[in-house]
Amino acid sequence: MPEARHQFPTPAPSLTGSRDERYTSAVLMALRAATQNQHAIVDSSMPLSDPDAAWPDYVDHLHMLAAWLSPVEKWLLNFRDGPQGKGAPIFICYSDIIIADLGNAFKPADEQWQNDSPLFVTDDAAYRWGVCYVIEGSQLGGEFLYKRLATRLAPHP
Repeated sequence: MPEARHQFPTPAPSLTGSRDERYTSAVLMALRAATQNQHAIVDSSMPLSDPDAAWPDYVDHLHMLAAWLSPVEKWLLNFRDGPQGKGAPIFICYSDIIIADLGNAFKPADEQWQNDSPLFVTDDAAYRWGVCYVIEGSQLGGEFLYKRLATRLAPHP
């Protein structure tokens, strides 16, 4: 199993704070513990996991993200409930932002994800909330990478 390059903080459950805060902390800790191995695999297999990552690695990384995100976002946009419902936050198509960031370097990927992919076997709103949770988590990972690589990849924002 690949070793994670960064670990999720695992604070001890707090005995202070509201019952909801203690429950939320316990749930987050359980999610982090349950997904730590998967995070380590993804983290170590991405082009930007190399400590010496450079511009070509960044371009490869963005292509991988666009190939994954674009079909998932298209699938999510078929729904008007759950994470796409009226009361939900505005849905952001991150793949559009990635493709714009790539500009002339963008090369469309082959359609790797089909509508009969195991990812799309359910239209359950709770499942789609989970998918959106993963997408948002990937954005937080992007912020972590930005802090680590901004100087090296400058002047690209």
